[in-house]
Amino acid sequence: MRRFSRTPPSCRKQCSRGPGDLPVGVTLLVVGFLCGCTDRDPTTNETSQTASYVLSAEDYGTFVPGGERDEILAALHSKGNFEMSAVIDEQEVTGISFGIVSTPFDGPGQLLWAVFIDGKFSKFVKWPANWTKDPIPVGDFSRLVAAMDAEAVDIRLLDQQVRALPAAPSETDLGLTVVGWVFGSSIKRAREKDIERNRELRDQYNAARLRIGMTVDEVEEILDASPLRVWRHEDAAYPLYGSTDLLSILPYEHYSNILVIIREDRIRGIYSGYSVPGGPNTIQRVQDGFTGLEAHDLVE
Repeated sequence: MRRFSRTPPSCRKQCSRGPGDLPVGVTLLVVGFLCGCTDRDPTTNETSQTASYVLSAEDYGTFVPGGERDEILAALHSKGNFEMSAVIDEQEVTGISFGIVSTPFDGPGQLLWAVFIDGKFSKFVKWPANWTKDPIPVGDFSRLVAAMDAEAVDIRLLDQQVRALPAAPSETDLGLTVVGWVFGSSIKRAREKDIERNRELRDQYNAARLRIGMTVDEVEEILDASPLRVWRHEDAAYPLYGSTDLLSILPYEHYSNILVIIREDRIRGIYSGYSVPGGPNTIQRVQDGFTGLEAHDLVE
């Protein structure tokens, strides 16, 4: 079984950069204020080209059946959350999630998966059933199979239906608003710092840059990282790549980490997005979100 190094590729040549976490008290204050009072439209994506997975209506035409995945994502400036990828029936199948109109966190938005087969866009489908209810048996991609088999969604028609829904009532928390008045400038500075760090992490740990069949060395060269933890299951290793940075970032913007299946020194499957959240508790959340991972750390 391959041994994994704790030293990322770039740091084998030069000094590493350290995370710039905020103090916990400041972070909690920022989170509370932003989640209670923000009125930024997520579809404008004004702070970062990779900050959100919410599509605008102008983005819909980018998804042409048979279109190349890399070209579509480049045109979208890497919007979207890579969820999983594996070989199914001798085809490389990938699911990437997107929101439309708004997000379920701040409006009547909808979450969809864009399904790509052998690197080409196939269709949009509704978010696979039971995704948030049950842990994933490690190595299982039945939800990806369900997405392949699901009925295609007309994204423009769904957009119209969602926009026709009654608007949610606006709620303002007076206490949080006062906090915003008092600490506004310091919160803004902390927010800007976290947005920039989040953008860096979304770019660095964008699982769409990986491909089934890549070697471990290729993965670590692309991500410029070594794993945070490596588990074993049967004849495979499961390295977790990513960050433990604590950032005051809204859910639809937050970076994700990457869990890959390595067998015979090559990628056989990829998990990211909702099932592999980034942040201080990422290792525990992966262990809770997947069944069958052995508590065996192979990192040297």
